[in-house]
Amino acid sequence: MSIATKHVISLKEDEKEMIIEFLNNKSNSKRLTSRAHILLALDSKKNTGLTHTDIAREYNVTYHTVVNIINEFVNNGLNSTLTYKRNPNSNRKKKEHK
Repeated sequence: MSIATKHVISLKEDEKEMIIEFLNNKSNSKRLTSRAHILLALDSKKNTGLTHTDIAREYNVTYHTVVNIINEFVNNGLNSTLTYKRNPNSNRKKKEHK
């Protein structure tokens, strides 16, 4: 028995292209690349019949990570989902991209 899904992800063609372009950029972190792959898997979920748990297992993340990615996408959009959000109160120095 699977948990009922609150949101179904349907990416537009331009969003898919943006994700594929994002994935072709090798300088992105593993975490953000994983998020992009999960979004593509969620979009194709309606054709493959995969559950959130199956997707989580495939990308070696938890079920709740998949749900958090869905909520981030639904509430804030694709750009926000594929970028790091830095806590302004953090004391850590920001990494420099070379």
